[in-house]
Order: sequence, then structure tokens, then C-alpha cells
Amino acid sequence: MLPAASLRTPPLKTGALNLDPYQDVIQPTQITCPRNNFDPPSWPVGSNGSTAGIQDPSNRASGIGFPFQECDAYVSPLRVDIQFPSCYNPAAGLTNYKDNMQFPASLPGGKQNCPEGWIHTPQLLYEVYWDTPKFLGRWDINGNSQPFVWANGNRTGFSAHGDFIAGWDTTVLQQIIDNCDTGHNGMDKCPGLLSAINPSSSTCNIRHAGV
Repeated sequence: MLPAASLRTPPLKTGALNLDPYQDVIQPTQITCPRNNFDPPSWPVGSNGSTAGIQDPSNRASGIGFPFQECDAYVSPLRVDIQFPSCYNPAAGLTNYKDNMQFPASLPGGKQNCPEGWIHTPQLLYEVYWDTPKFLGRWDINGNSQPFVWANGNRTGFSAHGDFIAGWDTTVLQQIIDNCDTGHNGMDKCPGLLSAINPSSSTCNIRHAGV
């Protein structure tokens, strides 16, 4: 779970992501709020996170904490991005979920490095979309408040978190790890994936149980 569901203040006093443990405190979540116009800005100018969210200094549409302006761009709802660590510590073991994973350190050339003896696992990213166009008009007209609250009672938005439970067929998952590097082209373009899922067919079929 990243970060703790009880979090009510930002890990950093900036709205930017930080996934490098050697640079600063990890800040693995961010909210994106597409808008037709960023004047006024989505997050209050000069916010330090104590009473409102903070804008990403390099992206006006993104920040941490709920935005204080309507996400009114056409067919563009509010989105929460959640990054997961990708370094596994075999010495800690699978059951020690609090200590067995860590974010890698960033290296020149876009590479990432895990601590010695750790295993580099695939990077997981969740994008969670919320149908916010239905809430247009519920923000305070002066941008002093916003209408959302997480199910855990959090009105700041800082406690956005995600859980991952692996339900993959291990053979298929290993085939993906070994062979799939298609970027944004889709998993259906991964070499050999369809035959690994269903060896007797050249297409990916959905199976319905109890129908």
C-alpha cells in the first residue's frame, strides 16, 4: 500500500513525483486534472500542502492532493497515478511486505539500479480515472474548496494508494517479462503472448464461467 492510507500531509513540499530514495522522500502518487484553461491554476499558488494540494512545478495539469479547480477538459476526468517500487529484497522474503520492496536509484541514461543482492522486478503503474465531469459546478467558485473525499475520510487527496495482488499464470507472466517490450503499442503485440495464453488459438478468447 503506497503511501499509507492515513496520510494527510504530502511527503514532499512539491507536487512532483519522486521515485528515487537517494534524492529525497519517496512521493509515488500524483493527481492529473485536465482543464481547458489553467488561469487560475488548479492548485493554489504558493501552497505548502498544509491546507491544499500542490502543483507539479513542471506540469500545470498535475500535482499532489485534490485540485481546487474543475477538471473540465472534454472527456478528460481526474486521474490518479500510482507508482510501485521495483526492487525486491530476497533476504526479507515474500511475507515481509513492509521491508521487501524499494524504489531503485536513478542512473545516467535513464537506467535504474537496485541495491546489491536485490532483484529488479517489472515496474507497475496504476492509472485510476474518476468520472469527474459529473461533478462540474461543485467546486467553490473562488477555488477555495473542492467536492471530493476518499472513502477513508481523507479530503486532502494525499492518501491515494494502491494494492497489487498477483493473479497471473506464472508461465504466461514469465513469458511477458522475457519477451514483451512493446511500449505503448499494447500487450496484444507482445511476441508469443497469445499462444502462451491459449496454445490452440491465434486469438485471445474471453472465457465465461457459469453461463
